[in-house]
Amino acid sequence: KATVSVLYWDKMGRHDEENSGLVNSHDGLVDEGSTVMWLALLATSCATFTFGFTLGFTSPVFTPDGNTTCFDPPCSSQFEHYLDREMNLTADQTTWFSSVVNLGAGGFAIFGGNPVDRFGKKWGMVAAHLLFLTGWALLLSAKSVPEDDSNTSTVAQLYMSRVIQGFGIGMVCCSVGNYQTEICTLKLRGVFGSCFQIAIVLGIFTVYGLGLKIHWRTLCMVVMSVEGVGLFLTFFLPESPVWLLGKGRREDAELALMSFRTKDSSIEKIMANMAAVVDKNSDKKEGGFKDLLVAPRLKALCIGVGLMFVQQLSGINAVMFYANKILGNVWSDPDTVNNYALGAQGMQLAVTVAVSPFMDKAGRRPLLIAACVGMVISCGVMNAFFFYSDTTKPAFAVIGFYAYIASFAMGMGAIPWFIMGEIFHPEVKGISSSVATAFNWSLSFAVTKTIQNLVDAFSDDENVGMGWVFTLYGSVCFVGIAFVFFCIPETKGKPYEQVEAELLGNTGYVAVEADDDEY
Repeated sequence: KATVSVLYWDKMGRHDEENSGLVNSHDGLVDEGSTVMWLALLATSCATFTFGFTLGFTSPVFTPDGNTTCFDPPCSSQFEHYLDREMNLTADQTTWFSSVVNLGAGGFAIFGGNPVDRFGKKWGMVAAHLLFLTGWALLLSAKSVPEDDSNTSTVAQLYMSRVIQGFGIGMVCCSVGNYQTEICTLKLRGVFGSCFQIAIVLGIFTVYGLGLKIHWRTLCMVVMSVEGVGLFLTFFLPESPVWLLGKGRREDAELALMSFRTKDSSIEKIMANMAAVVDKNSDKKEGGFKDLLVAPRLKALCIGVGLMFVQQLSGINAVMFYANKILGNVWSDPDTVNNYALGAQGMQLAVTVAVSPFMDKAGRRPLLIAACVGMVISCGVMNAFFFYSDTTKPAFAVIGFYAYIASFAMGMGAIPWFIMGEIFHPEVKGISSSVATAFNWSLSFAVTKTIQNLVDAFSDDENVGMGWVFTLYGSVCFVGIAFVFFCIPETKGKPYEQVEAELLGNTGYVAVEADDDEY
């Protein structure tokens, strides 16, 4: 029985278009989406929204300056709605709470592809919604811990809730993006692909904004409501027609496709195109680790892992997870801190939306280099502020902080995942993506867990320690400039054969007809 090759979806939603069952439009083909298709986008976007909401949750719910020992008025009333205060968490416990979500996400992003391939993308999405609901319900039900009581059992519950939320993120990576691309029309493929990343950023922006005004338990109820809507809608969605074709269920695939298209659409032609791609992919050999040792494939993997190294060790997740704590070293007023953190997320959302159309116009390398240069400069600004905080105006920190996030959103966020989809050989694309994804989530865990340890290790002065941390992040970004310039080929508009030739050092490329058995 024919099966569809499933690419393990990365955390940024990068899709393997070759295995999507979607091909370029033909003359006379009518391909228009129905209301069901747009409802499917809404249902799946609920999951990616929660993805972002989960990542951004820790920033607004922790005390901005990390002060968990101030129990006397007016300090106690000022911080009473923060999770770390209510649960009597230590600084180390807050970093574990923030970082363990990466472990759950990494595990499911790597291994979740097999059950999704077996049971279907729809049920993978149902599982993601259920995991999110379970994780958030577990967090919501955690009991408050009085000042002098032990919080051991509560802390274990908090950690478990974050791990389960991470499982939900991993399942989203395995199912949602593929499903979105496989059900949409040809002309909306780019729009649906962009919606994945935009919904994540919107989730981060929302949790920052609501965190300004409402209790952290209310935040839990808000995201559970979104997940309830997503779960309800997902139950009534048809399965991906591409997945159904891969399982030999052509009649079911045709019925599903008819649900996602208007009556005027060329169902038979679209089905024929999908079936041709599925039949071609069913004959492909799936490579293992030994197949990665071939020169261009190993070099491509090193490039992918190198991009993940720069992306994560630039410190982005530490900044995102602890934005309020970092800005809490700039201002003492929590409302001011929250407002500037919210503004940063709003800017990230705007830059993400604005840059999306330029990825195929400007090229991958120019945007990556520009992003790294911008992050080096902004880290230098943050470094200078924290080293000379007594004499430097807060506006200096705002400029550096906002420039850092804008630079990352401009290129270093999504483009590394795009490049990996373009440089990995089809035979080892699945395993290469798994290795790079595992490396990415592992680094994300390490960065978010160690930021406070680094601050303390660099200096007894909180501001000086933070300055050295940004020096470290900026140094990684500086290395990233050289790495992109000397090691990464431009992949915009190039077939894989040309990219492979360039990886081998062959600058002269002659287009030839690919062997279907290999490509």
